[in-house]
Amino acid sequence: VRADQGYIPGSVGKVLVMAGLFNELAQLHPDDVPARERLLRDTRVVAGSFAMPNSHEVPIVAPDWSRVTHRAIRADDEFSLWEWADHMVSPSSNAAGSVVWREAMLMDAFGDRYPPSPEDAAAFFRDTPRAELTERSIRVLEEPLVAAGIDPELLRIPTMFTNNAQRAVPGRSSHATPRGLVRWLAR
Repeated sequence: VRADQGYIPGSVGKVLVMAGLFNELAQLHPDDVPARERLLRDTRVVAGSFAMPNSHEVPIVAPDWSRVTHRAIRADDEFSLWEWADHMVSPSSNAAGSVVWREAMLMDAFGDRYPPSPEDAAAFFRDTPRAELTERSIRVLEEPLVAAGIDPELLRIPTMFTNNAQRAVPGRSSHATPRGLVRWLAR
């Protein structure tokens, strides 16, 4: 029904962010899946301003694993990259979506020097021209689409999920078609 009708993809776009993250991991470690897993598991990432404002609650596990609480992400929260990806897709956290997208951009920018220090990451977003940040953010998500033979015009999410992230990395309008999403899922 209305397979070619354009829609705002909203949280469905988080699957594109996940594809962008996995694509960047594959570029960093083309023949080493365990290295990709280590990077996801061992890289600790602080939310920072990209995660704000936020309202979605995520599970917070006590350090001794004795309990799990649910609350909104705060700017000082720190999780593994793996946990951020889970928060992005499981409870569909917009804060986590912007953080994961930011980290995929940093992987693209820093390559084998990822993860950068917090100071180097801040300098990257502060000193890189805004138009270049926009183009990099779009490219990180479009590369996996193009590699799968999907026209990015059918599935475009060039705007981050939180207001602070959108201020740091200006976006463009988002749109997707049901046919574009089904093609992407099939490929």
